[in-house]
Amino acid sequence: MRQEWVLRVKGRVQGVGFRALACRLAEKESLFGTVRNCADGSVEIVAQGNEVDLDAFVTRLREMKNPISIERINIEKRAPTARFKEFTTLF
Repeated sequence: MRQEWVLRVKGRVQGVGFRALACRLAEKESLFGTVRNCADGSVEIVAQGNEVDLDAFVTRLREMKNPISIERINIEKRAPTARFKEFTTLF
């Protein structure tokens, strides 16, 4: 069953290629959704997929290294609000 997780990623995640890497990781895990920079310096990811793939995605995000530095990932699990057909970066 498709789930939707909203991730708020904090740390050094803007201006270091994080969104592009997050998109590639999401596609490898067969996820759909969006990733965008937020005004407070964090990045918001809306990801849809099954729980196993979402868990694997979060684990891979946490493993990212220099120049990316993740301090914290807040996860909100909710019912899907839209049906995404791909994983895209929003500007």
